[in-house]
Amino acid sequence: MLLRLQTLISRYATAAFVCLAGATLTASAALANPDYILLCAPCHGETGQGDGPAADLMWPRPANLTQPFKLGPAEPTIRLGVPGTMMPAFGDMPAARRDVLVAFVNAMGSQDASPAREIAVPARPEPLPETAVGAALWKSEGCAGCHGGGVHQLSQQSDLFDIFSRPLKDGDGVEALFATLTRGRPGTPMPARPDLSAAARWALAVYIRSRRQTIDSTLRRPPKGARTVAKDIVWQTIPTPPLQSPLPILQSRRAAQCGRCHPKTHAEWAVSQHARATGPGLLGQYVGRPAAFAGGCDRCHAPQAQTPADPAHADGVSCVGCHIRGHGKLATKTGGPAGIPLQKAPRLVRSDFCMPCHNLPMSAAINGRPLIDTWREWAQSPYLPAGVQCQTCHLGQGDHRMAGAHDPESVRRAVQMRIEPPRLEGSAVILTVTLRNIGAGHHFPTTATPRAVLRVRQLKGRQRVEATSRLWAIGRTVEHGAQGWREIADTRIAAGDTLTRTYRVARAVGVDAVEVDLHFFPDWFYTGMFRGQLSRGDLVPAARAAYAQALEAGEGNVIRVDWQVRPLPR
Repeated sequence: MLLRLQTLISRYATAAFVCLAGATLTASAALANPDYILLCAPCHGETGQGDGPAADLMWPRPANLTQPFKLGPAEPTIRLGVPGTMMPAFGDMPAARRDVLVAFVNAMGSQDASPAREIAVPARPEPLPETAVGAALWKSEGCAGCHGGGVHQLSQQSDLFDIFSRPLKDGDGVEALFATLTRGRPGTPMPARPDLSAAARWALAVYIRSRRQTIDSTLRRPPKGARTVAKDIVWQTIPTPPLQSPLPILQSRRAAQCGRCHPKTHAEWAVSQHARATGPGLLGQYVGRPAAFAGGCDRCHAPQAQTPADPAHADGVSCVGCHIRGHGKLATKTGGPAGIPLQKAPRLVRSDFCMPCHNLPMSAAINGRPLIDTWREWAQSPYLPAGVQCQTCHLGQGDHRMAGAHDPESVRRAVQMRIEPPRLEGSAVILTVTLRNIGAGHHFPTTATPRAVLRVRQLKGRQRVEATSRLWAIGRTVEHGAQGWREIADTRIAAGDTLTRTYRVARAVGVDAVEVDLHFFPDWFYTGMFRGQLSRGDLVPAARAAYAQALEAGEGNVIRVDWQVRPLPR
């Protein structure tokens, strides 16, 4: 199964690699508001044209801020977000900072930031008009000519929007609808209708609201033919080009050479999963496969290596892969030795720097989500508007261990387990367990590879009564068949969300307590794949040895996240 997963990843790896850092910033971006560069540029682009590195991972695509806003003034959009899109609300940002950001966004293009565009909605009439009044106006005023009956076939590709079954970006209360009818939508065919009497606008708003369905807040998928892969490529070729420097040491693509000047950083990286990115589990898949397969995988797993035979391949994702481009060493600040050209790269501390390897394109989506969707999970979480980036947690204080799913303490900090006191109902033991994702800025777990398992069972003294055991999996289950990939289940916990499971099992004789434990298996999917490969009779010896080594390592990666015992009521 994993062979097919790797094929999918390698197929899109090159296209998904967006430009991680240009040689220079544009003049506009150089003077940019720092909040804009950190929070807005990944989607809207440094010049606001809606072409940021992450633009192709979302639909609708980010707005072009140099064009008239469709939703009126920037301030309420930035403060409240845009429902039905990936535009978050920045309502918790300090007002003074938000005002500066709004002013910067307004200055990027042809926005009219004057208060005149704010719509003063009068108090709604009581009682509200009858629905039939608005229905008649819907036809007589020509609304049906564009919006039809709510089944417009081009609603995802056209400005003629299905207002009955799609999320409305500025809300669907009657007051919000009244404001939209009054203001229109600049930049679209939707005109302003202040010429209609207030009574008529209220009647239309009531009619539209009555026709609104219960809206699914799930993000819309791109229509067929929409661009769904990033257009900017950082590595046109493998390996990563060396620095243009006369110093021989800078021509090396080996992490050990970097470690001569950066021993602490090198020591941290050496125990990271980045350093293990070309382990036996990956190399076993290369046996008997064409070079193009390995090349596709290596764009993420070993970007500095020419081929798997290159000594630099053993470094996995090394210092060179993130920090070196032909024009200079990427850094968060300038300065340093005169012989080493440094290029200041703001994206080094932004989540979209990690995105090329940690998000497949939407064209690879399964049930609306790619198999690797970590960046989008983060972008839809409370962490983006708070300015908490991937690097904030995984590279805290410059720690290049990049602690994550294989680090016990990181996993334990990610999830909180709360248990209600067990109770008895007749002959049954009832216990409710709630898991909350309190520390991961993405889903827990984020991909289909790891799995958390919650187990509840009864105790008789210190003896476990296995017949009373119940298990729940927390993860994403996918499989590959004749029709391609399909999702079986997804029980992951989004950032800040909770998952509740209730244990209801007959009380065994003599039991006096309930045991609850939560274990995390970071290599769950891979170990299953390795076992499957090792069961093949035609597996060549080189692949068999690699898979056996990988399986042994993977099976040893088990993390006890939490364990609690609760006495039963007497």
